[in-house]
Amino acid sequence: MSAFQPLPASKWDGKTWVVFGDSNSKDGDAMPKYHHIISSQHNITLYNYAVSGGKWGQDPHLSIDSQIDGAISDADLITFMAGGNDVVSIASGDLPLGTFGDTAMGATYYGCLDYTIGRIIDKYPTKIIGALSQMKRGEGKEELLQAMVKALKDVCGKYGIPVLDLYNGGNIHAYNQTFLSTYMPDGVHLNALAHEKILAPKVFSFIESL
Repeated sequence: MSAFQPLPASKWDGKTWVVFGDSNSKDGDAMPKYHHIISSQHNITLYNYAVSGGKWGQDPHLSIDSQIDGAISDADLITFMAGGNDVVSIASGDLPLGTFGDTAMGATYYGCLDYTIGRIIDKYPTKIIGALSQMKRGEGKEELLQAMVKALKDVCGKYGIPVLDLYNGGNIHAYNQTFLSTYMPDGVHLNALAHEKILAPKVFSFIESL
């Protein structure tokens, strides 16, 4: 991976990083993603539990909650990114958005966030944890997606977890056709070039700040 634009030295050199999430983070797509680029340049041991279809909502195979169960019990850095696969359930009413203060898994989106993030803290109570919001996509539902990002910020704020807001500050221009054709051809997932040029530098700066 020496062809990538070099990143600065990192405080995470030689450390261990656990990743939870959805297809934006999962392995096996035959392309390097943000965490591959960062970890390869800094000798970071990466444990990636993200799966395609990963979500905050209750699901025995796809939820972030289910990813926690199989994760290693010790790591230096833990990050998670999800939300995009919960949009349909919330929009349809199958999973109500809920309100801040909900804590029950499966009852509301706020509840799923609170329960799952609480479990991550319980598994890694003395480690550094950072949240990555879902990214902007060219599919509308702006009001709903903003509410979902707010929910993530609300719950992470309760637990003192920093959030990288990739939805509002990711430089992802999902309504511009030139941007889409260059960086997000399917309108949902960033391609390899976008992971290298946009996402990896942003995530690297974020984890350096933790």
